[in-house]
Amino acid sequence: MSQTRIRLTRADLYEKVWATPMRILAEEFGMSDVGLAKVCRKHNVPVPPVGYWRRKETGYKVTRPLLPVAKDAAEHLDIYVRERLRQVTDSLAHVLTPAEAKHPWSAPKHDYKLTGRLQLQISNLPAFMGPIRRTWADGKQQRIEDCIGDFIIGLSVAAAAINKHKQEMEEREQRWAEERKQEEDERRKAEEHKRKAEFVTELIGNWEEAVRLRQFIRAIEERTSQSDFSDDEKGDIQQVADWTREYADSLDPLSDLPDAIDEFVRPESTYGWLR
Repeated sequence: MSQTRIRLTRADLYEKVWATPMRILAEEFGMSDVGLAKVCRKHNVPVPPVGYWRRKETGYKVTRPLLPVAKDAAEHLDIYVRERLRQVTDSLAHVLTPAEAKHPWSAPKHDYKLTGRLQLQISNLPAFMGPIRRTWADGKQQRIEDCIGDFIIGLSVAAAAINKHKQEMEEREQRWAEERKQEEDERRKAEEHKRKAEFVTELIGNWEEAVRLRQFIRAIEERTSQSDFSDDEKGDIQQVADWTREYADSLDPLSDLPDAIDEFVRPESTYGWLR
């Protein structure tokens, strides 16, 4: 099996995996999406999470992480693209050439030899699809020509399985979106409950303080009326009483109840950042 080396920078691979779904990009490289994911992990290149492309297609805001530094400080990598063969191949352990012995990590692990047997294969089935036949090939007692009918039926079965898998993924994404929305709604309700509880507690505290201040004013006035103070002394005491009365009115939420209630019901009218 012939192969072509593609040399990329980590930045190039990073841009590719965030621009094209892994399954499609892997096919361009002649490898599986699992294999491409291993390459990305090896070179510390982040890949889109499950559901990323669906969220992007449906208009959800998606973000991607920054490209971290390389684990081994190597910014270049090689991907070997193997030519896809339509014939069945046998694999043998690759014997290093003198040139490859100097850089054994870049040499292929196996050599492939054509057997002359033809093969039909369904290669785009997602992983974990269950017992669905994917391959029909020449054998000792069967020819590939005799498998065409079964292969066509297999295509129908595979197409149905792919559609079912796609539907299940869409339903799962929808459930996740609904769960996230429910969690967000519950969080907002909890925050609003906390805000209202703190607001009412503050109103009660201010009201109790206003009541206490007015009790103090009455005590001052009763003491003044029962004592033989001079006019100047009475004037000073009255200044204290008048200021305290104004302060009590400013604290008392009952003095301007509609405004206090409006802030409770419509906080955005008071705090513009809530709009």
